[in-house]
Amino acid sequence: MSTVLVAGATQGTGRALAAEYARRGADVLITGRSQERATTAAEELAQETGGTVTGLALDLSRPADIEAALASVRHVDRVALVGMVRDMNTARAYDVATAATLATTKIVGYTAVVTTLFPGCPRTPRCCCSAAWRRTSRIRARRR
Repeated sequence: MSTVLVAGATQGTGRALAAEYARRGADVLITGRSQERATTAAEELAQETGGTVTGLALDLSRPADIEAALASVRHVDRVALVGMVRDMNTARAYDVATAATLATTKIVGYTAVVTTLFPGCPRTPRCCCSAAWRRTSRIRARRR
């Protein structure tokens, strides 16, 4: 049985991905910005799928807190990083703080999750946070 962490799985694509992993028999850890929301989504997914789903609080826009938030995670086989902050910025109404939060979430937050979990991942972790990561992982695996 594999263990999958889906960061940003309380709704949308992340929730659908977590549900599919749970249906296929994986132990699924999902994250959301609040513990209450993550726990509620995990309970609903477990009921819908019959799988094992656990909710954790994790705010990708606060990378300094990520290591502590993931301290209870001992092992993962796969990591899917799909959490994001919606950004409605336009050229006419551009907000630097909102853009910075989005960039922090997608770049620094994602990287903090991977570097925090890497010691517990298999030698060639399968992450689906982006096509670039998948290509890089395959290239590294071929080199070993």
